[in-house]
Amino acid sequence: MSKLSQTAEEVKSGKRPAVKLAVDGYAMLYYLYFSHNFNCVCGGQYFQFAEYARTYISNLLKCGFSPFVSLSTETRACMPHENVGRQS
Repeated sequence: MSKLSQTAEEVKSGKRPAVKLAVDGYAMLYYLYFSHNFNCVCGGQYFQFAEYARTYISNLLKCGFSPFVSLSTETRACMPHENVGRQS
């Protein structure tokens, strides 16, 4: 039995908690699309890319990660020192 399958079994059985992983979704999509040399001309290979992205995420899950993928560009929540509203 490989180490990968042991880890997946440990996570599924609850013996090992999943590792929480925060992911910049846009950076991950860019990396997956251009590292695999998908053709983006004339509509691209979106079906193949979707399958590749699904496989990538499912492999993360199998390895014991619990990914939180953020596709937000809002940065105000990350800057608590900034005064967002007007004060009278």
